[in-house]
Amino acid sequence: MRLVIEEWHWDEDNLTHMGHGLTRDIVVQVSKGRPRFRKNKKGRAASHLMIGPDRGGKMWTVCIAEMPHEPGLWVAITGWPSEAP
Repeated sequence: MRLVIEEWHWDEDNLTHMGHGLTRDIVVQVSKGRPRFRKNKKGRAASHLMIGPDRGGKMWTVCIAEMPHEPGLWVAITGWPSEAP
């Protein structure tokens, strides 16, 4: 699955609540690599999961959603360290 992420949406709420050591820099690092994407379970705040390494090689699973009515603009909701897919 390939998603088009043109830009990230950041606000105080999502930056405060990402948790598990996830930061804006890590989200951007993972997205600029060659992450894998998969659809998330129905009924979740995030529509997709982005899985890949940061620059240091640590693997992450990041829950993301596209902003309504703004194609290509995505928000990171939460994430956690993970193992290679």
